[in-house]
Amino acid sequence: MVIGMTDFPVVYLMESLATGRGYVGSTQNLKRRKSDHKSKLDSLRHHNPDVQAEFDQYGWRNFRFHVLGAVIDGDLIGAENKWIERLSDNLFNKRRAASRDEETRRRISEALTGKKQSEAHREANRAARMGNTNAKGSIRSDEYRNAKGRPVVVTDPQGNSTTYPRIALAAEMIGYERANMIRVLRNGGTVKRGEMRGWRFAYGS
Repeated sequence: MVIGMTDFPVVYLMESLATGRGYVGSTQNLKRRKSDHKSKLDSLRHHNPDVQAEFDQYGWRNFRFHVLGAVIDGDLIGAENKWIERLSDNLFNKRRAASRDEETRRRISEALTGKKQSEAHREANRAARMGNTNAKGSIRSDEYRNAKGRPVVVTDPQGNSTTYPRIALAAEMIGYERANMIRVLRNGGTVKRGEMRGWRFAYGS
């Protein structure tokens, strides 16, 4: 049974009934954190090996959760550390919880609230992507796109043919919509109406 509030930021104690030892933690949602502890213990991947060993020996029913204090407006990690220091003689976790510096908190807050990045930040990200041609969304060179593109043979109504390395370039050079060119390629390869009537397109080798 979870004693106390579960839907507010709290510092909690996860107590072993068999040994009396405990684990102090903090969370925004105790019900969800309790489920997370159980999931990791069941899959033998809990981050605290002593808690894992206690679970392996005594099982999940051995643990009880107690709310040590709610932290509605304040430093949740700081409150957790105070309880760790106060109960350290009988805890599985004696190390202080890591606190986030102001810059890290600011970045996390921006990400969670959807705040737009500064122009300088966006420029830095764009520069990084341009420097990594293997990254998704990076800017590719013309040579790279030509190598990856599928060649297209364009034949005008007079029978003059030109091979272009990719559809987009062919469409641009003859002044034709790329989407229309793709549609014509799918439907026999000959333009049947409009100003481009009689032009033919075919995939090259």
